[in-house]
Amino acid sequence: MRTQVGGLVFHGAAFLLPGAGLDRRRAGRGEIEAWASEVLGRPVRLSTVCPACGSVAHGQPRLELDPRGEPSPASRAGGDLARISYARASLDGGGLAIAAVVVLSAGGGPLPEWARVGVDLEARGRKGAPHPRGWGEYALTPAERGRVAASADPEAASLRVWTQKEALAKLTGRGLEIEPQALDTALVQPPDTH
Repeated sequence: MRTQVGGLVFHGAAFLLPGAGLDRRRAGRGEIEAWASEVLGRPVRLSTVCPACGSVAHGQPRLELDPRGEPSPASRAGGDLARISYARASLDGGGLAIAAVVVLSAGGGPLPEWARVGVDLEARGRKGAPHPRGWGEYALTPAERGRVAASADPEAASLRVWTQKEALAKLTGRGLEIEPQALDTALVQPPDTH
């Protein structure tokens, strides 16, 4: 998928990796790097770094220099030329679903600081997936809890709210360092069509 909004170009992709016992943290990395390299027209590798603690085990994803040393869009002077967000979801019976989005400047120059992307993906019905009972008091605003409770399908509604929250958290660049209740998904609700 490719779409342009104003001076920004967004590329999106989805991957399905079959197989049981995949390392959720590492699986799909090669597919994401190959796709991002194709989108950007140059070899890149994916890295993560936490802005709060500096850990490379978690944190904001970046497109970095390829092992061959070619400059990446994220490492040039003057600002990032590309930003990426991705998410993984384990599937019942094994396998992994992956979604990724890259944003670029339509003119090829540095992106403004506010030009960020956030993606999240959860598998419905998966053991351990967010559910309104137990985590709603901690993670949801009162308005979100009301929307979930009023829904004909509370499980689907809570999953939708949670994926929106995680995508918003990634969009800020701080991830779940932010208290989930501080993010109100009312800002990303589709308009009422009735």
